[in-house]
Amino acid sequence: MDITGKTFGQLTAIRRVTNPNPESKSTNSYYLFGCLCGREYVAKGSDVKRGLIKRCHLCKAEDACVDMVGKTFGDLTAIKRVPNPKAGKVKHNHAYYLFKCSCGVEYVADGTTVRKGLIKQCPECGLASRVKQYKQRNGDKSVQWRGHGDISGTFWSRIMYNSKKRGIPFDITIEYAWGLYVRQGGKCALSGVKIDFNGTDGCTASLDRADSLGSYSKDNVQWVHKHINTMKNVFTQSYFIGLCMSVSDSVLEHCGPTIDKNQLKLELTW
Repeated sequence: MDITGKTFGQLTAIRRVTNPNPESKSTNSYYLFGCLCGREYVAKGSDVKRGLIKRCHLCKAEDACVDMVGKTFGDLTAIKRVPNPKAGKVKHNHAYYLFKCSCGVEYVADGTTVRKGLIKQCPECGLASRVKQYKQRNGDKSVQWRGHGDISGTFWSRIMYNSKKRGIPFDITIEYAWGLYVRQGGKCALSGVKIDFNGTDGCTASLDRADSLGSYSKDNVQWVHKHINTMKNVFTQSYFIGLCMSVSDSVLEHCGPTIDKNQLKLELTW
């Protein structure tokens, strides 16, 4: 596609020209471009269209020499230009400056990177800012926290791993699982007993499949007490509930007068 007359960044295509490297076997189209600075510059049309080249090489070199001393960018104020600390390790010729952060810390950084807004603070302030943003989203949990709500990333990974190991499809997210726990009021879906993820007795919450032959899907999961899940095992939910009712009815029938229900509740520590 002919790009003559079109502008890309600071470059406007004037006309198509032959490849400046006659030994090259490239079939790419080359153009003579007029730069905003007034200079003319030959470049590969595809590179300019893709934004890989936005100005002539002299403008790029001059940009690296823009004096930033005394200017402020974000929390950083340029104090003086300093030698490139990465000389010999990088190919670019960017200018490096000693910056003073608003916290008082002095910091050497690439002037171009600071001018583009990619660095706005010293490393210490940058870390503090990220930690503050993290805590606003996740409370006082560790910066390494990879969970959601009170469900830790390790706990959730273990559930997913065991599901994969047993070949059971897993189609829910940790966000959905936490929302389900909240909707259940933090209680076991079958017994009504309080469950949690980090209580004094350890984690008592266990993700259960209502249909033990089904997958971990939104319409088939529930949070139950870990002991309930152990007892339910591979039984269907209706069969397990029927067994529990039979046990309750039988105990009440034969031992009813001697049972102190309130005492049973006190002893129910699971």
